[in-house]
Amino acid sequence: MTKIILYIAASLDGFIARNDGDISWLDKYHGGSEDYGYADFYRKIGACIMGARTYEKALTLTGGIDSQMPTFVFTTRQLPVLPGADVTFYYGGLPQLLKIIKKKTTKDIWLVGGGELARSFLKEGLIDDIILSIIPIILGEGISLFGNMKKAIDLDLVKAISYLSAIVQTHYSVRYIK
Repeated sequence: MTKIILYIAASLDGFIARNDGDISWLDKYHGGSEDYGYADFYRKIGACIMGARTYEKALTLTGGIDSQMPTFVFTTRQLPVLPGADVTFYYGGLPQLLKIIKKKTTKDIWLVGGGELARSFLKEGLIDDIILSIIPIILGEGISLFGNMKKAIDLDLVKAISYLSAIVQTHYSVRYIK
């Protein structure tokens, strides 16, 4: 069964970026000997969903958009098109988006970010798993991952791994309270 997985990194105090969208505080964790389970995770993914700001940021990163992976960008704005990439710009209901994606793949779907989109998926009960890499930094302020959900969502711990870099990665399955 296809799962929607939020696979994301956040500071210890719950921010996914600085207020201006800067994520350079993550740079020192890229390219080392640890991949934080990313390669195994990525093999199971058949499509990605991201918000407009995450897409714009990904365009600036080497390998930020996999041109072979169907990528769906939730946006109301006109955004640059990455030549040769399988990118679809979408604005509408989230359940309808998932129906479109599931026609393209039977593999899992990676909800890349950002915070607003993750909260929207959670509020609609659409995320199955959360894989959260907690980065050992306190930013003090920034763009919140979960913000004010105004709704309780129970999680069941699947596993937790600590890495030499001091990153702790937690994997939860989501159990929605009715």
